[in-house]
Amino acid sequence: MFDAKHLQRALEECNQITRFQEFVPGFCDTLPAFKDVLSNRKSYSLENLAKDLLQATYSAHDALSDVRMLQELCNNFLNAKVVEKHSFSFSWLQEYIQFLNQKRRNLQTLQSLINAKAISKGIAKKAAQSGLSLAHLVLAFKSVGDEGLSNVLKEKFNGKARVT
Repeated sequence: MFDAKHLQRALEECNQITRFQEFVPGFCDTLPAFKDVLSNRKSYSLENLAKDLLQATYSAHDALSDVRMLQELCNNFLNAKVVEKHSFSFSWLQEYIQFLNQKRRNLQTLQSLINAKAISKGIAKKAAQSGLSLAHLVLAFKSVGDEGLSNVLKEKFNGKARVT
């Protein structure tokens, strides 16, 4: 059923995302960036980085203070090459969220096999991550039996067997 309120809300959210993208072209994961630059550290917490590298204390766990301290640390210790290496685009993030949602849905379909101890949770996660759901496994089994199921699981995915 068509719901004008939900459609309006979805359009507003799309407009907000589009506006957000005008100002934020991408993101940088600073934890691996700092690990690259400062590989010998035991702690990469923002508080410890601030204390050790800048001899600074700040109001930790206050969002604005955390952002300001992270910006100061980045400005002083990360160069453009490191930032670029650990950056990703908004579109990559959207695709990754879709991938995670699909993986979660696939894993939910495999829950009955996990519960019946037919497969382990680890194998189910690998199958779900590779794009397989219970429906795929059932179809393969119905069409050619054990061999069909085996073929689907051995099929190459990203250069390796889909599920081992």
